[in-house]
Formats: sequence, structure tokens, C-alpha cells
Amino acid sequence: MQTKHVGIIWPGFRKYNEQFYRAVLEDQRFKTSVLWIRRFRHDEIPPKEVIESLSCKVVGAESIRISGYSVKTFLIMLYMIWKIVRECDGILTSTQAPLHSKVAFVLAKFYRKKIFVKTEQWRDLDNPSFFMRQYKKLDVSIIRNCDILLPHGTNQLQYAAGKGVNPGIMRVMPLLSDDLRRLPIDKPRLKETLGLQGKKVILYFGRLTRQKGLQDLLLACILAKKAMEESVLLVCGGADRNFSDFSDTASYEEECHRLAESLLPGKVIFTGPIAPSDKHNYFQLADLFIHPHGNRGTDGWGLVINEAASMSLPIIVSDRVGCAPDLVLNGQNGYIVPAGDIRALARRIEELMADDNKRMHFAVQSRLAFERYHQPKTVPQVIWEALNGSGK
Repeated sequence: MQTKHVGIIWPGFRKYNEQFYRAVLEDQRFKTSVLWIRRFRHDEIPPKEVIESLSCKVVGAESIRISGYSVKTFLIMLYMIWKIVRECDGILTSTQAPLHSKVAFVLAKFYRKKIFVKTEQWRDLDNPSFFMRQYKKLDVSIIRNCDILLPHGTNQLQYAAGKGVNPGIMRVMPLLSDDLRRLPIDKPRLKETLGLQGKKVILYFGRLTRQKGLQDLLLACILAKKAMEESVLLVCGGADRNFSDFSDTASYEEECHRLAESLLPGKVIFTGPIAPSDKHNYFQLADLFIHPHGNRGTDGWGLVINEAASMSLPIIVSDRVGCAPDLVLNGQNGYIVPAGDIRALARRIEELMADDNKRMHFAVQSRLAFERYHQPKTVPQVIWEALNGSGK
């Protein structure tokens, strides 16, 4: 069988998308070249076998935002994208929004190479600036005119259809995550270390930003008094210097600490940021996982939900999380609550923490939901079909 040369132009390597690269590498039908835009983070370096198996290049930009490029890195990016487009049969880029994807789209069309766009977007930006409104018009043009659009799930499919994308060019490509249940627990005494013995654990895992909604969760826990009598909220995450909103995030983190100390004394444990290689140790402590994204903006996907489902956790998620329809089956493995509705969130916390049997049932269903969605072999097959068919 003749191999096809696929070029992948990605923002950067993150631990959570390692499964994607492994799925592609294991398929002998491909020759794969990868261009990462952002320099590697010190805590997320690609495994040696991934580097050795891929033809990899790194632009070295500070971030994928326009402000993250110097003149030098911008010119390097242009040259590297031009080179990979010319060499490959098809180009897969990670999303239509960042600058590198727009450059890849234009060059692929110029050289008549197939261009595939993976997208997490499922809502328009809230009140964007005039500049951003014009910039986003380019995004809509890209998703309408690419050869294959690869949404991750239901919300993304519906959004693209609403923008006039031809259904014939859309193929769902699952967003792969680590199956945390398969990773060995290497901190067996972590529960004792954190002082969680004899307590039920509600887990929040992610960056602490105003958009993510931790403050809503804290307020809901205050209302869920009965549930919190025997429970502790474990908050894993913190302000992340790798993001442009670091200063605002740092002040928000302090606000959350003050709120917890004053109104939930002894009921909230803040761990700070957790290394990606260590997260499974914390997920295995939980009885319930909550991702309470607030009503400011949306979470494109919410990969922590994949990870929570892989660990067989009941899940409560807000309706601003992109993966909700695909991984949280309302009333079966968890609940989807309106973003910002603190009372609704509190009621669901009370319900689940009071009912051990329901949590056990939801736990089984979460694992099944993960297994239905998490299909690594689907990823290379979708790419292969895209390379060999027109889609339009």
C-alpha cells in the first residue's frame, strides 16, 4: 500500500495530546511530519520515541497569539509552513483560529494540497472587539472552504453546520486523552498526606481563572451544607505563567483562597498546579468530579472530562463545556447544569454526595461513556480517508 505524507501543524506539544501522535505513528500508511509552533514547556517534553519516529520541527514562538511572535519567529514560521506544505500530500492543522492555521490554509490552497482543520469551536466569542470580529470572519471562511473539517463532537458539529459548512466535509475525530485508569498509582499514601482519610472527595482539576468557575463551585459548596459535612473539595490547579492572563489569574486565585478560608474553613484543600504525569494520583482520590465553567465564554472541549470519565467518576459539568453532550449523559453518569446557576449546582452536589448507590451507578456509566468516545483507531482512519477522498 502506498504511504501518504501528512503534515501536522500544531500549536505545540502537550502531554494530553500524546495519544493523538501515538495513534498516527502506529499506522504504517502514513509518513508524518510535525511542525510545532510554540517552544516546549519544561514540564511537557515529547517522549523520546515520539521525537525519533516523527520528522519534527519547532518554530520556537513564545505562544500562538500574535503577540507571541517576534519578527524573527514570524518569518521562521512562514518558511517552515511553506516547506512542510510543499513536501506533504495533505496538511492537518489544529484549529482555524491561530495565525499559523491561516497561513497553512492559504499556502495549501495555493499549492493545491488538501487541508484538514480540527476544531473545538462551538460558540462565537462574547462581544469581541472590531478587530476580532473581522479576524473571526476568516475562521468561518476556513471552516467552509477546507477540504475536511474535523469537529470533536456534537457541539462542534452543530456550530459548523450553523455556519453553513457542507455536512459532506465533516468527520468527527475524537479528542484523545490519557486513559488515567491504566496508569499505575505511584503515590499510594496521598490521601493520608492530604488529610482526606474518612472524607468523601469532590475534585476540581484545572487552571484557576474567572472563566473556569471555581468561585461558583465554592459558593455552591457553601449552599450544599449537608453534603459538605462529610466531604472535602480538593482543588488541583493554580495560576499558570504560560498564559497571558497570569496576573489576573493570580489575583483570582487569592480571592478563591480567601472565600474558602472564610466560608468553608477546613473544607477546601488547594494543592497548587499538578504535573501532567502526576494527575492520575489525584483523580483516583475523588468520589465526584465537577467542572463548573462559568458563563463568561466557553470551554472549547474540556479534556479533564475525558480523564474523569476514564477514572469512572460521576461528573457535574456546566453547559458552557464543549464536550458535555458527548461525555456527560444527563442523569446517567452525571449532570449538566446551567453555567452560573449556583443553586442548581448545589442541588446536584447534595443529591450525589448523599446517594452512594447513585454515584456507583454513575461511575460505571462514566467509564462506558469514555470507552464509547475514546477510539484511538478512528483518528488515523479519518485522516487516511480525508487524504484519499475529496470530501466535497
